Amino acid sequence: MDKIKTELSILTDMLIVLIILSAVSIYYYGARAMVILLLSVLTCITADMLCHRIRHIKSEGYDILSSFETGLVLGLMMSAAVPYYVLVTADIFAIVICKHSFGGRGHEIFNSAAAAFLFASLCFSGSMLVYPKPFDYIGLGSSAITDASLFSSMTKTFISTDAPSASIMDMFIGKFNGPMGTGATIILLISAVFLALRRSVSAISFFTQLAIVAGYTFIYSRFSLEYTLSNISGGMLIFGMIFLSCDYRTIPKTKSSRFIYGVIMGVLVLVFRFYANVENAVIYAVIIAAPFGIELDKRSVSFAEILSKEKSGIFVKLKRRFNKNLNHVGETLTLINGSDNNGQQSHKFTIHRRNKKSGK
Repeated sequence: MDKIKTELSILTDMLIVLIILSAVSIYYYGARAMVILLLSVLTCITADMLCHRIRHIKSEGYDILSSFETGLVLGLMMSAAVPYYVLVTADIFAIVICKHSFGGRGHEIFNSAAAAFLFASLCFSGSMLVYPKPFDYIGLGSSAITDASLFSSMTKTFISTDAPSASIMDMFIGKFNGPMGTGATIILLISAVFLALRRSVSAISFFTQLAIVAGYTFIYSRFSLEYTLSNISGGMLIFGMIFLSCDYRTIPKTKSSRFIYGVIMGVLVLVFRFYANVENAVIYAVIIAAPFGIELDKRSVSFAEILSKEKSGIFVKLKRRFNKNLNHVGETLTLINGSDNNGQQSHKFTIHRRNKKSGK
């Protein structure tokens, strides 16, 4: 039996989790966090509407929700002390350059929030990668921010000293220096399970990435739970795996492709974290892994075409084994092209489940 997962349902699930994380951020950082999140959302929606007007394309409700999600994701990745002009620059880059320059929603090659954050962190590293401590509420104006009130992230300190700077409990609840809404490990893990059960993120891809990173770190640290938790709690790792690498608009669309993509993501995160000593390794991994995801989908389509032409032998056995995914890889092209067979914008994502009664 086929279950239809609509784009509206996916966006609704994502926004529920993002709003919870936003509430945690406001609790830790006060009114300034609220202003940052609202400004990010409003900038993304406004930029998206202006791009639609300039391109003479009608803006739909899905576009507004998609921009709303991008604004929240990008806002939560920011420091509570980020200058407003830096935030607005990142938001505009995400919508104009990363989204509309490739054709708009459904045509993105890279995750917009990840690419925009990387752009802003390279251009404004002095403002982007310093953070206030939780509960050190700072004023809304720039004059309230001083160098003495800002610190390196827990991840940066961890990379420099190779020793955790927060307790295990603080790491679980996200009470450490870092981006506003990306460190509450326990909330993020619960959210990942919720979204996976709702089929709004790929459980295969997410848990493959997490298992590779956590398993390697656990062995690398000689089975230190505290060291492992420090590694997966900081650097917006779990947040990035959920909202950046498992973004339904850019992730591969078949199970086998998603597994391979998860392996690629996990390996890239480890390379950037342990060998390049990058503070937010998941951001770089997402950008590099994106073209692999597109290529994996293309290979799946080619494989399906080969199997569909064979009527006997080993190809029939392979076809029976992989039929559930490969008969529907046209969905991949639908998402890449952004339209269905009739040229209409597509908003449905088919989730295929095995019919236990019929065995088909």
